[in-house]
Amino acid sequence: MQKMKKRRKEAAVSEVIAALLFMTIAIFFFSLLGVVLQTQTNLSSFNAQQQTQLLGDRALERLIAYNMSGSDILVMNNGSIASQVLYIVSVDNQTGAATTTDENSLLSIMGNVTIPFTLKSGTRTALVTSLGNVFYVQNPQPGSKPAATFNITFG
Repeated sequence: MQKMKKRRKEAAVSEVIAALLFMTIAIFFFSLLGVVLQTQTNLSSFNAQQQTQLLGDRALERLIAYNMSGSDILVMNNGSIASQVLYIVSVDNQTGAATTTDENSLLSIMGNVTIPFTLKSGTRTALVTSLGNVFYVQNPQPGSKPAATFNITFG
């Protein structure tokens, strides 16, 4: 009889220890889950802020590009943020074939830069900035028509 009481007591203690161990693991798991969810929420919020900032910056970027005698492009920054020209894209009017030239020109606020680039006749040319904006190269002669616009997609 003594042995049975002792076994019951030991079984009860084992059940209490198992319950405490289970509770500790459950609390740890839910705490860890809370940390992961909070981190994910913070990251999503950060990404949304970054996208909003990018859209705001894109709206502030204003470049004007002129064809200067066919061998240079004069780029003026009339926007309220600094800009970086990454690419020059030329599209053939007849075939629609595009040619992309890497460029890395920085323009300070209200600054300008002359980019050596030979503009071929029968092409339309545009500048692509680091913010993803596209600015078309215009012909500065009085009475001339602005360059036709075209879409540029990266895929």
